[in-house]
Amino acid sequence: MRTRTLSGRALSLAALVLCFLCLSPTASAQSIPNGSHWFDGSYYYTAAVEGNLTSLTSFNYQGDGPSLTLKKVADEPGSYILTMSNDPEPLTLLRTEIGSRVKYIREDGMKFLAIYNEAGQLVGTLTQTPDKMEDCYSQEDWAEAQPVDDMLDSFLMNTKYLGKFPKETIQQMIKELAAISGKKPGIIAATNLALMRTELTVDEAKRVGNEVREILVRNEQEFLQSLGSYRKIVLADGLHLNLSLAIENEGICNKAGILMVEEYADLGERIGLFSEEVFDGRQLVLKGFSKLSIVGGTDCSIIVEPRYSFILRLVDCHDVTLDNLTLGHSEGGYCEGGVVGLEKCSDVNIYRCDMYGCGTYGIEALHCDNVYVSASIIRDCSYGILQIRGCNGFSCENCDFYRNREFDLVSFNSGCSDISFYRCRFSQNTGVLFDLDTTVRLSDCEVHHDLSTIGSMMEISDTNTTWDSKTNYALPSRQIGPDSGAEVY
Repeated sequence: MRTRTLSGRALSLAALVLCFLCLSPTASAQSIPNGSHWFDGSYYYTAAVEGNLTSLTSFNYQGDGPSLTLKKVADEPGSYILTMSNDPEPLTLLRTEIGSRVKYIREDGMKFLAIYNEAGQLVGTLTQTPDKMEDCYSQEDWAEAQPVDDMLDSFLMNTKYLGKFPKETIQQMIKELAAISGKKPGIIAATNLALMRTELTVDEAKRVGNEVREILVRNEQEFLQSLGSYRKIVLADGLHLNLSLAIENEGICNKAGILMVEEYADLGERIGLFSEEVFDGRQLVLKGFSKLSIVGGTDCSIIVEPRYSFILRLVDCHDVTLDNLTLGHSEGGYCEGGVVGLEKCSDVNIYRCDMYGCGTYGIEALHCDNVYVSASIIRDCSYGILQIRGCNGFSCENCDFYRNREFDLVSFNSGCSDISFYRCRFSQNTGVLFDLDTTVRLSDCEVHHDLSTIGSMMEISDTNTTWDSKTNYALPSRQIGPDSGAEVY
């Protein structure tokens, strides 16, 4: 199977985006066409022209959206103002005011509306489109799934697209776009630069694009195509995904907007989905997503076939939840390839999951903040339970850890802080149980382990925890794991 280079993939993406932007020969008229359709990433608009007034009414899957009335400015081709007939509330959603300017731009084949506020800042864009609403949403989903640096100067951005990025990321995007576009940026680059600079001034609570969409998926390709920020991905009841069937298929990856990269590729500031080469196959990498939940219906699982692959590897992701899932490998692993891999992530919640070997480790986390694991199971992993490095705030509550082997099973280095286990149970594990260079709190836990290989007792703060040397004690079942309905907080 051929793996595309980053630059080759970027050219393909740019070509596809040009189709999305609805290129056509520039016409002499600079007036909004009657009956034309427009899309801002959230709403689908239709224009009705009567004399020098143009009404734009919109809707989406949830119902009616903002409506605008534009008055054409005489002797200024393509120039409009928002008139007094507008309702102030939808204008607030668009961050503009009555009397502000709107420009109908037709340049280099581009056709879009640029919306400004009274201060002259660009606050929004509406792209003219020949497509139906559902096709516009599909194209928007595709664009959101692409590595962001492929989109900077080839995709006309909107506030919904920008709303998925932290402001720190937008600052980096501005620097990169300014560097590649030079002193005379084209129409797309210039518009994107202006829109991003305005986005930095918007209060976080007023940013758009942060509504969470719930998407039901029924197979591997639907799952991959649905991944993105502000998504709740729900697996249909009885769905058992084998991600290897999709992420090792270049055609499926192209359709899902997944970039195929070599092993240990430097992703830099790129954001999106990646199929990363590992020793014996490929693994899925999610990079730069926010407010993403992956939730299993009844009897759902996700597996991969390569032994050196994580089931899910998340990098630079924030506010992520994995819930009611069984996650594991089709066969045993060696050296690399845990179940869940986290790097530079924050506010990660793992609820009611069963993470099984192999997996070298159930969870590996590097430089993360606030990881919470509740009502979950880590079992049968070939190296250990947890390997945690440089993390602040890592807690497990009502979790069972059993039949894991054979090295340091629970490992936290000196760069970790605020580590706790509450009502957790350890049993039938083989190896040194605790390898700790920082204090770990155990409250109301059960530890069944060979006491001669318990490990770093000096670093443990113990409250109401019981200890014994029953090395083969089978834990009684309790209300945790997938389909248990266990409460989580």
